[in-house]
Amino acid sequence: MATTEPEHESGLEQAGLEQAGLAAAYADALEPLTAWGPDTFDQAVGYVRDGTTPEVLTVLAQSQTVDIRSLTHRQHRTDAGLLALATVCATAPAAAVARLGRVLAAATAEPVPASSVSASSASAGSVLAGSVSAGSVLAGSASAGSVSVGSALAGSVAVGSLSAGPADVAEGASGRLAPLMNMVANTEYLSYRDVDARSVTMLRERWTPHFLSEVAHAGGVPEGECAAAVLRAVLQRDATSVAWIQHRRAELAATDAMDAFLAEHADAVPGVVGTITSSGKQVFIEAAQRNPTAHGEVVAALAVDPAKGVRTEARRLLGALPDAEEVRLLTPLVTTAAPSRLGEVVRRLATLPGGQRVLRGALEALADKRGQSARVRLLRQTLELAGDLAVQDAVQDAVQDAVQDAVIELPAYEPPREFVLGADFVARARGLLDLYREQEQESEHRSSLRRTTDEDLLAVVALMNGDPTNGEQSDGRLVGGRYHAGSWLQFHLGELPPTAPVHRLRLSTALNGGRLSSWEWLKWLDEIAAEHGDLRAAHDVLVQGGVADPEKTIEDAVFQYTTDASRLADKVWPYFAERVDLLLPHLAPRETDYKSMYAFERALAILREFPAVPVAARGPLGEVALTGGKKAREAAQEALQRLAPLQRQ
Repeated sequence: MATTEPEHESGLEQAGLEQAGLAAAYADALEPLTAWGPDTFDQAVGYVRDGTTPEVLTVLAQSQTVDIRSLTHRQHRTDAGLLALATVCATAPAAAVARLGRVLAAATAEPVPASSVSASSASAGSVLAGSVSAGSVLAGSASAGSVSVGSALAGSVAVGSLSAGPADVAEGASGRLAPLMNMVANTEYLSYRDVDARSVTMLRERWTPHFLSEVAHAGGVPEGECAAAVLRAVLQRDATSVAWIQHRRAELAATDAMDAFLAEHADAVPGVVGTITSSGKQVFIEAAQRNPTAHGEVVAALAVDPAKGVRTEARRLLGALPDAEEVRLLTPLVTTAAPSRLGEVVRRLATLPGGQRVLRGALEALADKRGQSARVRLLRQTLELAGDLAVQDAVQDAVQDAVQDAVIELPAYEPPREFVLGADFVARARGLLDLYREQEQESEHRSSLRRTTDEDLLAVVALMNGDPTNGEQSDGRLVGGRYHAGSWLQFHLGELPPTAPVHRLRLSTALNGGRLSSWEWLKWLDEIAAEHGDLRAAHDVLVQGGVADPEKTIEDAVFQYTTDASRLADKVWPYFAERVDLLLPHLAPRETDYKSMYAFERALAILREFPAVPVAARGPLGEVALTGGKKAREAAQEALQRLAPLQRQ
């Protein structure tokens, strides 16, 4: 018993400290609202914390003017403000998080008449008032010369005046979660800062669809409507809002928790997906890729969506299913979808085993029916084209009959060697650091150099050697003196003894919050491929460095970003020759996806380096050669004609 009392007291003390920290976070998070005066600010803090004075929402919604917005055009403590918002969302009760969302939405809304915002509209029924439109993007809503209070609350300013109108505030419960979604995405900025962002890590763990359901329900959304509200809030996108916030929100949707939530609430998915924007539908398709069998019917419906980009992505996902399943899902569309959006589906069916039988059956059934002339004409032309060219039958025969792929001899390469950075490396680094200190006596960098200790250098070198226990925090970041030591080392590696690629990888990821941005990955992969002459070496380094999914990392870097990967095709092709399955999804044009708009050209450039066309690639290329757009058809036909014939074992 003697030991339990101090432990109990310690626990109470810790709980008290946490409560004090949360109380301070409420005030820090809402600090820009002091522009309304101390009384309104105090009421807003009390409302979020305890639910008192809900009428403050009316004040906020009515009072916002350009003059008040200009009062907030000052240097808000970005890190402190975001940390406070993250702390509230990571540790406060769900009801308090819901009330925070209402305040954020009211503070960023356009001015509305007093009659439009009643006391009842500030009650549970208007939980988290706001919208997924451009106006709800708290991550940065500033026009030239003015900054909204919502922008200051989020701690970021971006180009474009984005503020929610009264119609948006009156939207349904699903849209009302959007301000919180955007704010949470914005806090990810702290992961790349030299700050103690433990609350951001906690928030990542807490911010799941199930917790969002708690927030919605705590705010007054009926239990039966929570799933649809959450799905719409997570999936919805606005094409005009800040791009990097959209990217962060997409990451929130690409989680195991989201996959489980989609499967658990599959009955709500069709109604939600049918009413969101085309950008939101593409987010859903990305999520459905991880469990395509559970969402096949919904994805098939999107294959005839009004938006071309949605149709393209839906067909691409369906194309990864077994042929028989794809035919089953596409068959109902032949007689029900609008003919103006049916051409791509019909042409795809013409290339699948059993697909032409489906088309002939539909043609026979509809030939004499009124109002079906456009559909009948499309079916007849497609069948005639497929029959005349006979391209698809030949491709299907090649794929079905081939039991072995082409014999492709791969060039040898030297796997990157890992070695231990020893005491000599540390000594050289220490000596170089001392030299720079002497040279920068009057430099503004001198203070950070002086803070770098031997212990910091040793810890960073240990991290580079694969022992992070003394170098980084549990969330993979370097902080304090070790951050300065790592940053200085990275900048001066060229003046130190040689390092292995995996050393540089570990250091870069630790300096960037435990991960690298997309452009950093691409720069690093280019460097490895150039240094070792083969992308397979980069894969080896990613494995050595403990990267969770090296194949996905390389695939995204090669196909999804703006650097022209075709210039490295001679170094890249052996990697994809060993992993043809990673190349196949990109053998179809995707012009409407800005991340992948060059993927088809890059895949062809890589494939041209192959000595022979792999069996698995002939089907996708043959389909593009028949059904793609003019430029894509010509490129695919040229690739098929130029590459050497299939060589069998």
